[in-house]
This record gives sequence, C-alpha cells and structure tokens, in this order.
Amino acid sequence: MTTNFFSEDHTGKTYCPPVPHAVAWDKSGRRIALASNDPRSVAYDVSDDGTVVGSLIDVKGRHFAFYWRSGRLQRLDDVPHPPGWRFESAYAIGGDGSIAGIGTLHGVPTVFVWHG
Repeated sequence: MTTNFFSEDHTGKTYCPPVPHAVAWDKSGRRIALASNDPRSVAYDVSDDGTVVGSLIDVKGRHFAFYWRSGRLQRLDDVPHPPGWRFESAYAIGGDGSIAGIGTLHGVPTVFVWHG
C-alpha cells in the first residue's frame, strides 16, 4: 500500500490524510497498481491463486467491492447478481473463490457471500 499526503490534484499545496492505494508486485518486483483509475483502494485479502479482494472508493466517495485476478480488476456490482444488491467492500476470499463482504440489499446494510 502506498500513500499520498497532499492534495488529490497533486499540486502539493494542500495537506490531506494519507490516501491508500492497493498494489501488488509481480515476480520481478515490479509494482502493479490494482485500481489505477480510482482515487482510493484497499486490498483486504489474497487467495492462493493470487486473486485480490477489497474496496474501491470513487471520486464521489462511493465504495465498491472488487476482485483483481491476472491483471484484471472487476467490481462485483458489474457482474451478474441477484437484483437489489450493492456490494461495497470485499473482506475475504475462500479457496473455492467465494467472496465475503458487506453491502446493501434493497438499501439495508447486509453481509454477503458471493459465489462467482
């Protein structure tokens, strides 16, 4: 995880709290930004096959659960799922690929286990 201690416009003129970004490293030690298009991201768990799960925070402050596998980031909200769900953060991934996290179901805060 890296942090940026200054304004999001990167002028360096305004101090702000640390901004987390989820990163990984390839076998050669090169750093890979998992969510390079989002201003904030946090990785919470990594499976044995290298799949990463966590949360993205967009420019409007909304949280989105994600998984990252083989260089591709996917929001859980963007894959087929039952209606009424909004996936906000993925905290754990099981050996079978199931993902546990928090979100809302018809606007009510709810835990979920997602099976891909």
